[in-house]
This record gives sequence, C-alpha cells and structure tokens, in this order.
Amino acid sequence: MSFKEYQAQEKVRAMLKDLDLETLLKTFRNMAKRYTDGHYTIMAFTTGFKATFGTIGLDDFDVRVAFSQVKNRDNLKDAIIDALVEKRGIAGELRPKVKIVGQR
Repeated sequence: MSFKEYQAQEKVRAMLKDLDLETLLKTFRNMAKRYTDGHYTIMAFTTGFKATFGTIGLDDFDVRVAFSQVKNRDNLKDAIIDALVEKRGIAGELRPKVKIVGQR
C-alpha cells in the first residue's frame, strides 16, 4: 500500500469513527448485500471483536486461518470500521457482484 492509499484509508477511518454504531451496522449490511450476497460475520471473543464480510465455514481450515488473521479490536465499532475500510472479506479483497443480464 502506498503512502497516499494509507492516508486515504485513514481519512475514511476518521469519518467512520464519527458515526454511531447503528449507522455503521447499516453501512456494513449494505456493503455485505453489494459484495457478499448479504453475508457477514461478527464474532465476540474474550479478547475482543472481529468483523468481516462473508460467512466463515469453521470446518474449512483455510478459512479459519484467514479469519485468525483478522485483527482483534477492543470494541464492535472498531471491528466494523476495520472491515469497512479494508474491504476485507473472508475470501480476500471484496469485489462487487456481477449481475448476469436476465438473472433475477
């Protein structure tokens, strides 16, 4: 990531921090609808919270390893902000769904 990209990411992070949790959750759900067919994962652990787009299959070792790489955050708001800023999905970087013409 270039310094310019990092600065842009930090600017977005600062704007999102000003939002209340309900608005952040709404934004998170809307992005999930756009990128992962509405699927997202939020988990609370004794050590903090993790959030990502997509559904994690706990029986899939590669997915568990990928989810273990998601940063633990002290609160739910910061976990959601990380997922939004990094556009992080369980399968990597998010890409918009492509709708096939004629598909419902």
